[in-house]
Amino acid sequence: MNELKNFWESIKNSPSVPTNREKDPRIIVAESLVRYGDSIEKLKSFESDLIFQALENSEELASLLRQIGKLDTSIKLCILKLNESQSTEYVDELERLTTEFNSLASEFVEKLKSLNQ
Repeated sequence: MNELKNFWESIKNSPSVPTNREKDPRIIVAESLVRYGDSIEKLKSFESDLIFQALENSEELASLLRQIGKLDTSIKLCILKLNESQSTEYVDELERLTTEFNSLASEFVEKLKSLNQ
């Protein structure tokens, strides 16, 4: 994830790259990928045993994790499509998917924390 953050910082600080999101979809893609990476890191910060135990005891957490998994797959497919097409067609979709992923991941982390207190 540090690579993504470094990539984003290099884009953000580069004078040759416009900062207007409407004009440069690369900024939208970079922001989306950094947000996605941060959420993945949050999820990875928990011990696997703790997550498995919580999933066994909470259908709500299990459902959230299934939704997160589906979004993760959709994000990866969207990234592939974006790379293959080299067009801005998938930029808005990537932004929407990563925003939803981030929201669900945050909700999952909060619920997991509350179960373990």
